[in-house]
Amino acid sequence: RQYRGNGFAQKAIDTLADYSLNTLGYQTLLAWTGVDNRASQKTLEKVGFEEEYNNRLNGAIGYTLIKTNRDINRLAP
Repeated sequence: RQYRGNGFAQKAIDTLADYSLNTLGYQTLLAWTGVDNRASQKTLEKVGFEEEYNNRLNGAIGYTLIKTNRDINRLAP
């Protein structure tokens, strides 16, 4: 708990996303989180993931990060 709120998860996800998109050549990344895990949802959204799938019955929310969208958002002021 002492490491929560320090941005470590956001930095790790951001670094992994950059590596996956720019070095490995992936065009789209997928991530899943529980519907009640608001902290993880916010972290994914801060990195640029967008909610694509919300199935409260199964308790999952799916997110995608598309390379072209990330590139465009990184250029915006």
